[in-house]
Amino acid sequence: MENDLNTNIENAKKMLETFKKIKKEILTSDDFVTVEGRTYIKRSGWKKIAMVFNISTRIIDIHRERFADNYIVAVKAEAVMGDKVAQDVGACSSEEFDHYSNLHTTEHNIEATAVTRAIDRAISDVIGIGELSAEEIIPIEVEKPQTQTNPEKKEEKTEEKEKKDLITDAQLKMINYKVDLNANLIFTIEEFLKKVGKKDIHELTKKEASELIDLMVKQEKK
Repeated sequence: MENDLNTNIENAKKMLETFKKIKKEILTSDDFVTVEGRTYIKRSGWKKIAMVFNISTRIIDIHRERFADNYIVAVKAEAVMGDKVAQDVGACSSEEFDHYSNLHTTEHNIEATAVTRAIDRAISDVIGIGELSAEEIIPIEVEKPQTQTNPEKKEEKTEEKEKKDLITDAQLKMINYKVDLNANLIFTIEEFLKKVGKKDIHELTKKEASELIDLMVKQEKK
């Protein structure tokens, strides 16, 4: 009994030292955010930590609720490291975004935040660290409003042409359907939006939406 306890203590010490080493030698300044004088690891950092510890994650369940103007998403995630398994829940609501004037509130951002929180918590739990992620403090997709540096207005498309070029209802349904089947595709959507410089899937053109759907199909096959 005492030998088992000593072994567990030594393993815990090694795990903690490895975690500290990862934070110091692998994570960069882009993987942290400081809020009220305290530093938290962002989603990108937790992904690196999971990679080093050889942790696999998956979404077990997504639950969505609407109460008046409030949209709430709760996600259950699982992290596996060898023979250790941890499950945890992350949630996010549209009301959280009301506290940040520079947040772009969309259903995608709300769901992505809930997914990120659940996965990060599961990773932290399976390691045995119990450290909060940055997204626990501030929802994801925090961006400072960009100021117009060029006073000359760019030529804009007519409203009719914009509507014609935008993503179709059929494409939106296809994207949402695929996310319902595989919640991890939220991250594929997120990366694609950053790539094309859009904040929400509703801003995509038909061509971009088609490219996104093709990308999601490829991710499903992996």
